Amino acid sequence: MARIDYDSATPMGSLTAEGINALIRGQETLQRVQYAADIASNAGTNTAKLEGGDFGVAAGQGQAYWDTLTSIVNLLKGLTPNGYNQFLGSMDNGG
Repeated sequence: MARIDYDSATPMGSLTAEGINALIRGQETLQRVQYAADIASNAGTNTAKLEGGDFGVAAGQGQAYWDTLTSIVNLLKGLTPNGYNQFLGSMDNGG
């Protein structure tokens, strides 16, 4: 997708840039969490280790946490069909 130019000094342009930057920060943060969860749970094979402790996941919800976190990270990384990295890159003005 081609780069989309917009004026981030306008009210809606500023909100656009703010939203894109938040998505980029969220992508980086969730990848860090997934990396830690991957180590703690032995690549998702023992998700009970995510319950309580540093992750604070409620008892019995380790697998759901792992599955949801992995799905979100994969979406944000553009690893799912129609992942949005191509769209994110087209609107990132470097802010």
